[in-house]
Amino acid sequence: MEEQENSGTYPVKTDGNNGAVINAVFSQLRSSHTTFDGEPYDASIANTTFASFYMQFFDAQGHVQGQTYNYNGDSGLWNLNGDATYPVYNDQVSGAIDIDFSSNS
Repeated sequence: MEEQENSGTYPVKTDGNNGAVINAVFSQLRSSHTTFDGEPYDASIANTTFASFYMQFFDAQGHVQGQTYNYNGDSGLWNLNGDATYPVYNDQVSGAIDIDFSSNS
């Protein structure tokens, strides 16, 4: 992880799992393709708790792939399938096709 950070990439950290905090971070990376339960960000969901997000991206062969990342409250990071050793990095998010956060409900 340290090697990636030295190359200008870093784990995406929100320090919260509510709509407003998430949007503040992810909108800087790729605002037009981040949705919340399938809808664009709206102030009415600012206090909604989101447990995970699904991100679609192109793999090295140009095929569309998808991954689910879960929020870890202890670290403030979004981890692949809940595994803390695989956080999502800023360059992965900025290259994503789309991202949809899912609420706990």
